Amino acid sequence: MPPTYPLRAALADAAQRWQQTITALPDDDFALPSGLPGWTRGHVIAHVALNGEAFLRVLRLSAAEQPASMYDSAEGRDADIDALALAAPAEIRARAIAVDGDIADALCALPETGLDAVAHRLPEGGGFAFAVREVPRRRLGEVEIHHADLGLPDRGRDAWPLAFSELLLESRSPAHRDLRFAATDTGRTWGAEAVAGDAEPVTLTGTSADLAWWLIGRGTGDGLTSSSGEVPPPPTY
Repeated sequence: MPPTYPLRAALADAAQRWQQTITALPDDDFALPSGLPGWTRGHVIAHVALNGEAFLRVLRLSAAEQPASMYDSAEGRDADIDALALAAPAEIRARAIAVDGDIADALCALPETGLDAVAHRLPEGGGFAFAVREVPRRRLGEVEIHHADLGLPDRGRDAWPLAFSELLLESRSPAHRDLRFAATDTGRTWGAEAVAGDAEPVTLTGTSADLAWWLIGRGTGDGLTSSSGEVPPPPTY
């Protein structure tokens, strides 16, 4: 992939902010609850580190023209997160920071012929499939979303760059074709392309970040209003 691959600047910026946060996070805070049920902040950081290593594996295997999967098994993936979450904070930080540079190098080194290769979450076609060219976008989502999942003041969804919130809205809104999403901070709207007849679509209104947060299944619709009078439950994934 050429050095100017799509989302390069966004991914580098997200990685830098992520690294600053976890570097400044006191060791004792790794054991505190995160915004994800059942996970500590250490779990979230461990997951982002291991997810990065999984994408790195995909890039390296694809560059070698070998079948690529992120993980050997779903059970192994979960066990590895639990194990790394219990490691010393210094080890978790080191793994989480080192992988970002390795991914950047692997993206730049990936030949054009590898872009259309199809990778899978699990071996032998298991789990979801994706084109290798999607790795920058998928990795950007992992870093930005889980940065907010740490549950730290001033590091939530409101700290996302506007471009990232809009990327989520553009990519996730088509799955909710009966809804319109109206952003109060930009005036932009998304969705509601398949409302039958003359029916007025339900419009969810809020900031771009609040709308995107709902679309990725977080929160309970906090910050949003609905033209129907009731904000529906967020999607589950």
